[in-house]
Amino acid sequence: MLKKRHFFSAALRVFIIIATSTFSLDAQNVQLMLGVRQPLSLDYIGYNGMNTTHSGEWWNEPDLMSHVPLLKAKTLRYPGGSIANWWDWKKGWFIDRKDLPQKYKDLAPKANTLENFKKTLDSCHATTVYDLNMMTSTVSDQIKMLMHAQSIGMDVTYIELGNEFYILGTDNGEGDGDSSLLMQEFPTANSYGDTCTIWIDSIRRYFPNAKIAAQGTFNKTGEDRRETWDELMATTLKGEDAVTYHTYYGGENPKCNNPGQYLSSDIPEFLWRPFDAWNTLYTKDLSILRKGDEAWITEYNLDDFQKPVHGSWGHALFLANFSMQFLQDARITMIECHDMNGSAVHGTYFESTGGLSFTGDKGYISPPNPPKTTAWDLTAAGISMKVLGLAMDKNNYTAPLYFGTSPTITFKNEEGVSITYPALFGFHFCNSNSSDAVILNLSSKTYKITTTDIFPQGGTYERYDADPLSYPAKESQVNDVTGNLSSTPVTLKPYSITHITSNSVPPPPPPTALKIKVNGPSLFCEGDSVQLDAGPGYVNYKWSTGATSQKIWVYDEADYSVRGYTNQFGYAVADTVSISVNPKPKAPHVNPSSGKRIFCEGGNVVLSPSFDLSGYDVLWNNGLTTQSITVTTGGNYWLTITDENGCKANSDTEAITVNPLPKPLITAKGPTAFCFDQSVTLDAGKGYKSYNWSNGKHGHSVSINKQGHYTVTVKDNNSCSGTSDSVYIEVWNRPDPIITVYGPDEFCEGTSPTYLLTQWNYNMQWQKNGVGIEGAIEKKYYPTESGNYSVISMDNHTCTKISDSTPITVDPAPLAEITISGSINLCYGQTTILQAKTGTGYQYQWQLNGVDIFGAILSSFVAIAPGDYTYTVTDSYGCFAIAPAVTITSYCKNGSVSASNESKAGLMIVFPNPAQSKIHVQLSLKALNNRACHLEISNLLGEVLFEEEKMAEGNSFSDDIFLTPLFSEGPYLVRIISGDEIYHKEFIVVAKKD
Repeated sequence: MLKKRHFFSAALRVFIIIATSTFSLDAQNVQLMLGVRQPLSLDYIGYNGMNTTHSGEWWNEPDLMSHVPLLKAKTLRYPGGSIANWWDWKKGWFIDRKDLPQKYKDLAPKANTLENFKKTLDSCHATTVYDLNMMTSTVSDQIKMLMHAQSIGMDVTYIELGNEFYILGTDNGEGDGDSSLLMQEFPTANSYGDTCTIWIDSIRRYFPNAKIAAQGTFNKTGEDRRETWDELMATTLKGEDAVTYHTYYGGENPKCNNPGQYLSSDIPEFLWRPFDAWNTLYTKDLSILRKGDEAWITEYNLDDFQKPVHGSWGHALFLANFSMQFLQDARITMIECHDMNGSAVHGTYFESTGGLSFTGDKGYISPPNPPKTTAWDLTAAGISMKVLGLAMDKNNYTAPLYFGTSPTITFKNEEGVSITYPALFGFHFCNSNSSDAVILNLSSKTYKITTTDIFPQGGTYERYDADPLSYPAKESQVNDVTGNLSSTPVTLKPYSITHITSNSVPPPPPPTALKIKVNGPSLFCEGDSVQLDAGPGYVNYKWSTGATSQKIWVYDEADYSVRGYTNQFGYAVADTVSISVNPKPKAPHVNPSSGKRIFCEGGNVVLSPSFDLSGYDVLWNNGLTTQSITVTTGGNYWLTITDENGCKANSDTEAITVNPLPKPLITAKGPTAFCFDQSVTLDAGKGYKSYNWSNGKHGHSVSINKQGHYTVTVKDNNSCSGTSDSVYIEVWNRPDPIITVYGPDEFCEGTSPTYLLTQWNYNMQWQKNGVGIEGAIEKKYYPTESGNYSVISMDNHTCTKISDSTPITVDPAPLAEITISGSINLCYGQTTILQAKTGTGYQYQWQLNGVDIFGAILSSFVAIAPGDYTYTVTDSYGCFAIAPAVTITSYCKNGSVSASNESKAGLMIVFPNPAQSKIHVQLSLKALNNRACHLEISNLLGEVLFEEEKMAEGNSFSDDIFLTPLFSEGPYLVRIISGDEIYHKEFIVVAKKD
């Protein structure tokens, strides 16, 4: 089964408890009863003029001045609404700024100065609520405005500081496109409260009797800035007289049924909204209003962007209901309806024939086929506001009305939850001579009320009713019935507003017969409490705290009143007691005056109170009684102070944390004694923030290769430092072995003029080019090959050291070997070429039978005679070698070469020999006898380089031959052939000297 939600005002709840009879929604006759009377401000009801400016009207428009007084407005708000944040009172128009919202720039300027405004103000005999420009003006300028207003005869009684600074948004819906500047001026509610305090102090210097209000917020949404605005503002706001609220309320449920349509099924939910809005204001906003502050509702109306409800008769019932909801709390001393003229969205008067066409009002839905309206006729909402204005005019008391059978309306919301609220709702207004009442029938039923108990001397009534779905385009479209009060009940038509007027005034509440008993001391310390007892015998109780029990516990200093309700007319008897509370001493804060809240073992912090505690008894929770204490151990610390009244206050708690010092442990990853060329890793373990080793290294592990004592100091994540125990590392070391070279460090292969010697007597091993030399284990070593020689020595710990390497160069002996080209057996006239091994920089000397052959210094030699041939070769390093000898023989058969030819060969000469550029060849032999001779010169390879034919002259042949470049250095053979005879001779060509 679904639960019902009952939405009744605080006053209505009282009567529901009183009522004992069973009721039915079909009951026709209803007893009218009166609730508790309370004061009503004579300036209670007023209007905004924001749409006046928006619509391009003048404040002193003749129609405006002739119609607004009929509303009985007691206050008018200037300039009113969000325009106040951009208003230049001197111009009577918007301030000239680049960031002025475009919608204001688009308006045609009209001079709405204070002088213009005063004409309408005077026509209403009203008082001004000055809405100051805190966003784009200065306090100095705004004070000048107030002084100017006063100078032209306007009272400075009510002042409001700014407009809706808690709203951030654009012009679509809420806000006016000024969020950027707003956040710059008032980024937080605290900053707004600070500024208000300064402005209040400045304004009071010139207007000490003015009431000044700060901007509060109506928490109808869950926006963070709106939700926290009031409480945060209060932390910095000082000196205010009131807090203002803008209570717009409409279709707040995103699950709205039938969006865009206004149906009969919507009416119960629609007319419940003022009860819901009041519940929000009362519980979320007024509940945190500071003691002594008034509440001003400086803007309120219907705001629905989901259904076409604006301008309907339902709108009239909504606004009348909403306006009277505020009467339930005496702290609300002023309401300013938004606003006087414009369209039916918010206006009380139509200002044109298009008052039901909302094309100029963004977001609002116009009625289907909106009819033409009658300019300066009351809107539906305007009719209800006119009724309220007339009922409240000149009355200074008000009381809720109760209806005997308490008829109700029940509907289910979008979540299917049943909601119940009163079908009849009304208030009584009076002064010492006359009284009025306004009663709303919010249901589809007809009720009759008996009025004789409240108005015994009779009076008159006027009733307005219409279909709540209708859109009155002029006043005559709403039923208007008048009549006289009598013993006959007054009929309350469905969806009607009834205004009763009488020259009689009900008697005041019964004299006080109730006495509050204080069960304990009426003076105690803040934080303690006392019980108040209203005594038995009453149907219901209503304490000033809102409690409804006979006994209550109170904690604060105040005057506490209680009403004990009787059945007669709902009246109550009351009593008041004063409870005094000695203030709790200001609780000191405990703060570190020296040191920090978190420190390392071995440190300390001095805790001190935030102010001097002289005159108080001081007791810290650790038993000390000094103002400051020095703390070396962790824990929670606070102090208690006791004043001369015995009232105590505890400071806040200061948590002190003492972090232990880290204790690193060094672990050696290997032996801690080792040879000089080894190392060990010392590890302090991971998990610390920093590591500082005694050798200057960092990191959780270090490699150690030097002897000594090692420690590590670590810092943990709390920045606490600790040092490990020392670890001793022993390194076995001795001097490096040294090699001394005795003899040259470069010599020829095959000689051994040099040896190497080291000074140590340890186990030795000689190395060449890093490789051990087999058997070379003595102190002395003779190198025979080129290389880098070093020596390794090993001590008793098997630690080895190697000396620096010593380079030794052994130059290789040149290769010496003879290659024979030809026969090794020469017959007469034959030759054999002997070829030596060649190499870069080689020098040669050939020998025959152990004797140097003069001039035979080339790499080849032509042997023409038998014998043992060899040569000595010397390279560029001076190293030499002797080639193995080869033997050339001359074992020739008979006739091979005649003895006469061999002997005659000696008659042939060639000179010079060696030759450079030419030679002279000569042969003397009788056998020549003028014969033709053939001469040829060939190299050792047998190639003929020169030849000629020439006649002998008698017995002699001679010729000079120039040696061409074909004749390079080396041996050559000259032959002369004459007939069957061959004669030859060798010569050598050498290079010319430079």
